[in-house]
Amino acid sequence: MDKLKGAREWWTLTDQQCIVRLETVVNASVCCLIENNDNQLPKRLPWVSREAAEKGVWRVADEDLLWIIEESQRRSGLKYDDDFAAAFNKATDLITHMDTQYCGCRS
Repeated sequence: MDKLKGAREWWTLTDQQCIVRLETVVNASVCCLIENNDNQLPKRLPWVSREAAEKGVWRVADEDLLWIIEESQRRSGLKYDDDFAAAFNKATDLITHMDTQYCGCRS
């Protein structure tokens, strides 16, 4: 999705492919609202954005937007260590594999 220029928190479809780093996903199930009488695009939207909006437009719900902002600010104070995360994931996989061997479960 692309940000719709001139319309705060509105998004439209894009033809570009996208790769998402899962380490940076803040909320994978954002509630997006469709355009309707209660949820209208800004009146002074540039004509280029109006054309793009014909593909379909969605606005991020206010509650989700606030949560994303708060979570992003919280995360900005944390340091992410790729090496530590990789070692942690490897150890977690090893423990999970050991647990399934001893309890008779299949992975």
